[in-house]
Amino acid sequence: MENSLLPLKFIVVGGSVAGLAAAYTLGKAGHQVVILEAATEAQLGIRHEGGIRVPPNMARLMREFPGVADILEERGTKLTALEFRTESSKIEGAMTLDPQIMSDLGSEFYLVPYYDYCIHCRMHCATLPNISFHSGFKVRQIQTSKDGPSVVISSKGDRVEGDIIVGADGRNSVVREFMMHQTRENEQDEDDDDSSSNSTGPGVLALVRDIPGATLSIKISDMMQHEELTTLTTSTTFTVWMGDGDSITGGRHGDVYVLGLTKSKLSDAGDSDLDWHDSTPSSNFLRGTRTNYDPLVRKLVSLADRAHPTMQVMYQLDNYVDVNERAVLVGDAAHCSPIHATYNTALACEDAYTLATLFSHLVSRSQIPSLLKGYNELRLPRSKTCATSEITSMLNNQLPPGDHRALRNQGLNHTLTMAKAPDEHVEDLAALWQAWITLTNYDAKDAVDEWWLDWGRHIQALGDNA
Repeated sequence: MENSLLPLKFIVVGGSVAGLAAAYTLGKAGHQVVILEAATEAQLGIRHEGGIRVPPNMARLMREFPGVADILEERGTKLTALEFRTESSKIEGAMTLDPQIMSDLGSEFYLVPYYDYCIHCRMHCATLPNISFHSGFKVRQIQTSKDGPSVVISSKGDRVEGDIIVGADGRNSVVREFMMHQTRENEQDEDDDDSSSNSTGPGVLALVRDIPGATLSIKISDMMQHEELTTLTTSTTFTVWMGDGDSITGGRHGDVYVLGLTKSKLSDAGDSDLDWHDSTPSSNFLRGTRTNYDPLVRKLVSLADRAHPTMQVMYQLDNYVDVNERAVLVGDAAHCSPIHATYNTALACEDAYTLATLFSHLVSRSQIPSLLKGYNELRLPRSKTCATSEITSMLNNQLPPGDHRALRNQGLNHTLTMAKAPDEHVEDLAALWQAWITLTNYDAKDAVDEWWLDWGRHIQALGDNA
């Protein structure tokens, strides 16, 4: 990545995975970056559990961070298989991550502890002199204009000015709300609906408007005290327990085993949404239909001290840039991919690399609108593809008893047959892999380089004429 000939000051709102990735890549491109994180230093110092799924498309990019390869190998789990089970733990389907295919994809699929990953990335952001980190900064107000500075004001009245605001503040993004308010104001005199609402239009994305979920973490050392759980303490398989209206995933993320719940509809009066630094008793995790889950799953839940519930509103945006072209969204603030699924964190890292690479070419402020337009053109279709795949899978994993569930299980059962005699099912295996490969083989580097080949000379002309 080149260094920009015109360094800007980026204000990154949010200091988790998306914010740290954006800050580091923008910093490496030569820009000044200020990270504003709502959590206090005391909160950041507490080891918060949970995990991150790192598919090959993300792993390839994150090796840009020094030492991330070591984190993945030493602190994470290298997956070798995916399996699909019913609530009773009956195995219905499986997919072995073929070593040759993973080699062709350029990386393995990892599960890593959230805390270890974030601490490492934050540490390396601190090594760059052009990046500063401010904790305890709760954003109250955002201001942008085409000619003046972009401004972020805290709940205490502290004011930070810069050139471009990067909204990396997650599913309840303040920056996104500011941009949606801008759009509503601009459309007050029009009859059109708000294009930035959570009305997703036709297709599978319109079927889900809110996704309740939860995350629980169990220490591997605690699991080892229970004989029925010992096989999971060394497992390299990621499991999906498919329920009725909900599903639970489980996998070993280094020294913790992480369970994730997603539901396709609101059902519990206790569904809630807490900040990442808050939690609730894990006993709230299994209620209603989830009492039907296998005793092994319920045993895992009982070993978790706390659960972290979430409520994700599914916004399908048609623009990640504000009307003044001085604020841009990345990560969960931008995308409607379920936060407890596979690709949401990978999308955040792709966003960061795309944004930083585009702005590494900056030589004139007159180019800013064109570069942000390029960001939209690259990221919007990719986001929709991933979200459609993730939500389709989620709904498929949560079918009620009946014909549709029976057909799903029949299809999954075929994967078990294929695994026993792969040479007899070459075409079927290729079809099974194709959708997964399409998502994980996406290369953000290639995508942004190809876009620049098509449009770079026109954007360079803007700089020359400025």
